[in-house]
Amino acid sequence: RRRPQRRWADGDSKYGGEGEALPWQQRRRPQQRWTEDRSDGDEELLPWEQPRRQQAPENRQLKNVPAVGSEFLYGIAPCLLALRQGQRSFSRLFLKDAPYQTGADRVEEIESMADEKEVQVVRIPKQGMSRMIGEGTHQGVCLEATKRRAEPLILDDISQAVELDLERPPVWLVLNEVQDPMNFGAILRSSYYLGVDRIIASSNNSCPLTPVVSKASSGAMEVQTVYSMDDIPALLQTLSSAGWTVVGTVAATDDKENTVICGDFALSGPTVLVLGSEGNGLSAELENMCSTMVTIRPGRELHPGIDSLNVSVATGILLHNILSSRK
Repeated sequence: RRRPQRRWADGDSKYGGEGEALPWQQRRRPQQRWTEDRSDGDEELLPWEQPRRQQAPENRQLKNVPAVGSEFLYGIAPCLLALRQGQRSFSRLFLKDAPYQTGADRVEEIESMADEKEVQVVRIPKQGMSRMIGEGTHQGVCLEATKRRAEPLILDDISQAVELDLERPPVWLVLNEVQDPMNFGAILRSSYYLGVDRIIASSNNSCPLTPVVSKASSGAMEVQTVYSMDDIPALLQTLSSAGWTVVGTVAATDDKENTVICGDFALSGPTVLVLGSEGNGLSAELENMCSTMVTIRPGRELHPGIDSLNVSVATGILLHNILSSRK
């Protein structure tokens, strides 16, 4: 048989003794409300009277943004070379507040130069520095510095530079609409290492000189001058009229007349190498202004869709072949 359900009785001792209300007899406790008739000794503020929580100064510092006209340069090599060259003005040097596993000697040199230049040195957590610069490997060093821009160039400025130098023929590099900062930085690094005499980028649709470019160049951007020009066709026409060899680039799979394998190209006088954008290469107008087209021979039969090299890799190979013959 089913056990009959137990019912509470008035004399049930589970809820104390006589006079205690049973559970269903208890009234709901009224909600407590704040009133103005608080005791005189109670000085605690009501919730809506409490001031907003103030952000700690050290937390505000971690969210620093560069001043107008400045930027956060990051990485050991870019910051070190920027301080050495002195082409920028500096406000603050940020260092991580932890030991450096690598590059400690160069970090000490950076801090020493900052002290000499009376640059404020601030130590912050590594995570705070990462939030300041966003994406990028800062290596625990960040420098607030004025921005660098390419030097504007007009045709009148190069009248002396285009004069023939038979003893050591100059080699210039022209970049037309190279937009990726990593490519641009790698090109600057290779150009500096291999000995390019001048770098000229198109003013329109080209990557500016940013901290990302400086980091990708391992600081080479800080030690060389990058020029910009509005009219690249006029520049090439001027150089060609002055006796310069204008060398364009083409993919190995393109069937172009007067194409030379880069290893067979011999430097015979002042030369300018022209490279186009990552996606489209040289425009038809610029191709028609080139006296010679060079290409890099592949070492195998290429799979469809992989018929060219990254622009920074191609630039390094071409510059090495061109400049290795210069004495």
